Amino acid sequence: MPHANVLVIDDESLVRWSLKERLSSGYDVIEPETMAEALERISPDVDLVLLDFKLPDGDGLALLAEIKRRLPETLVIMMTGYSTVENAVEAMKLGAYDYVNKPFNLDEVVLLVEKALETSQLRREVRALPSSQGREFGFESIIGESASMKAAKAVMARVSASPASTVLLTGETGTRRRVLEQHSWPGNIRELRNAIERAMLMTDRDRLEPGDFATLTGSVSPVQFKLPAEGVDIEDVERQLLTQALERSKGNQTQAAQLLGVNRDQVRYRIEKFGLQRA
Repeated sequence: MPHANVLVIDDESLVRWSLKERLSSGYDVIEPETMAEALERISPDVDLVLLDFKLPDGDGLALLAEIKRRLPETLVIMMTGYSTVENAVEAMKLGAYDYVNKPFNLDEVVLLVEKALETSQLRREVRALPSSQGREFGFESIIGESASMKAAKAVMARVSASPASTVLLTGETGTRRRVLEQHSWPGNIRELRNAIERAMLMTDRDRLEPGDFATLTGSVSPVQFKLPAEGVDIEDVERQLLTQALERSKGNQTQAAQLLGVNRDQVRYRIEKFGLQRA
């Protein structure tokens, strides 16, 4: 596609700088840090938006809704350091393309940006197809009137009308899966987002049930921390854990990342964030 314009809306200068450094070689990056500035820069020329949930002068979800109102075809990737299931679901309902947690792996964000822009380009190309071509490759051209084929066509019709970009149909002919019993969600926010999106596509009801989630894996037992009655400063806890991991690994950031269950870029980000001296 032509040189794309990417809007990075975040009040953290380090985040904006990091993303611009990685993306500017292939895209034109614009960096508003407030909601007011972002509203001035939003235009049909913008191909993709990376948007923080928390802005100094407004709410990221409110800005997401306004962007989708003005530019419904523009894809928006939400960014946050305070992820919750509620935020993820609300962002999806408002039309977010995807959701990343801070601190993020820059390589993964670059790949996500590429995927989003490819999706936008594909949608433009599909809309530009003559109607005759659309009929040639429409659902009515698929041969088969069995119950299972009709069900497959119904699923494809729902998916084609949604923001989803790719569909893979698998399984033996006539396969109907009875899915797993109720249990707590074992994955991360992005996995939950994907599971909810998939479930929404596959049902024609207005309410999801536990049985709609066909890809849940077994539940996990994470380490449990007891919150003191007086509460904690989560930033201080994060800083202390990072400091201990760096001390235990003798300053080796890769080993510290393994101890904390994050990647090296996330350790680097936190070192900058807390002003810790690199070993």
